[in-house]
Amino acid sequence: MHSQNLPIPYLNFFWKHILTFLFLWGSVTTVFSQKKNNTRIFLVEPEFMIGKVIPIYDNFPQTDYRKSLFLNIGILNTDPKNNWVSFYNYPTVGISFSASHLGNSAILKNEFSLIPYIILKTSRNQRKSVDFKLGLGASYFNNPYNADKNPDNLVIGSRFSWAFQLFMYKNLLVTDIVNIKMGFGFLHSSNSHTTLPNYGLNSVMVSLAAQFAINRYDPDFALKQEKKPIDKTKHYFLQTRVGLGWHELGGTWAPIGGPDYPVHTFSLSTGILFKQQLKLKLGFNYRFYQSFYDFILKTQFPGFGENPKSEASNVNIFVGAEFLIGHVGMDVEVGFNIYKPFYEQINYRWEFNEGFKYFRNKYIATRLGLKYYIINTNRLPRHNVFLGSHINANFGKADFMDISMGYIYMIK
Repeated sequence: MHSQNLPIPYLNFFWKHILTFLFLWGSVTTVFSQKKNNTRIFLVEPEFMIGKVIPIYDNFPQTDYRKSLFLNIGILNTDPKNNWVSFYNYPTVGISFSASHLGNSAILKNEFSLIPYIILKTSRNQRKSVDFKLGLGASYFNNPYNADKNPDNLVIGSRFSWAFQLFMYKNLLVTDIVNIKMGFGFLHSSNSHTTLPNYGLNSVMVSLAAQFAINRYDPDFALKQEKKPIDKTKHYFLQTRVGLGWHELGGTWAPIGGPDYPVHTFSLSTGILFKQQLKLKLGFNYRFYQSFYDFILKTQFPGFGENPKSEASNVNIFVGAEFLIGHVGMDVEVGFNIYKPFYEQINYRWEFNEGFKYFRNKYIATRLGLKYYIINTNRLPRHNVFLGSHINANFGKADFMDISMGYIYMIK
């Protein structure tokens, strides 16, 4: 479906981005709405970040310090009866609202984000623990690329994009009502190649945060909890998935203003579930790019055109890990493209990579996103169905975003 064929431009935006946003929102509200309110501690956390936007291409806009204000609203679940709560050392889940000045008032201006997150802890002792925060959500930019008004912003070509954060924190002060902590980490925003240009925005940041509990609680509660024995039996599973993605045909910065093309995916994998919370998998993806197919039919060039459907296809094998949190799964995959012939044309016409850069972008495929399972994964159901939303990349360069549906069969 091409964007210029839509009578209402915002309809195309809706089914590409709003559906993904609703999925992300549904994932975090599912975690928030668990039962047993007396085992949940509500947290409000203002956070200030300062850092630098990383230049990633020649003539990148000059930037001063990036400054960001976050409001994190989270829940600390203290119920050891939930397998995932005990397994992850009583993590915090929540959602972040943020506003950032990107260090350049003329070209980049501001970013506003909404990001569901989880904080994983290395220890039950909050005073000794090093905490890791992982978040994936959506951003809004108020000054994206515009051919007439803002041609120098090749970083983000759309107002809406994905937003990713990875941070490490250390508590400086721990009390029964407030925790003061410092952090260091990475922020990334990209529209997943759905609108060009899209180099993506990368920032390295330090932060200072104050986490306030709505009601007082014992900060040493986890040390006093008796560890719940976790079933260490390895469970094996089979999983299949179909997906529909979107992207523009081209490189990171050109051609600008093209239509959106669908990317169809079929995937099959198998793996092992450890301690009911961590899935490790091995499988393959088959992808068909409508953009490649149309381009091959319209353009005559040596070596292509005899079998356009095959030439517009991609096959890769992958390994992956997925962290389960009740109904929600955080999913990461790294794959190797054993067949993607059209990438040679992408590089020849728009990317111009050589040597190692060419090799990694052609052969290394990455995938990051969230899944929502219809049945709570803690129940270890034999049959389960999930919905997913993911960013797909050629190594670190965005390729397409997708919405998917899948089925998992647990071999007990």
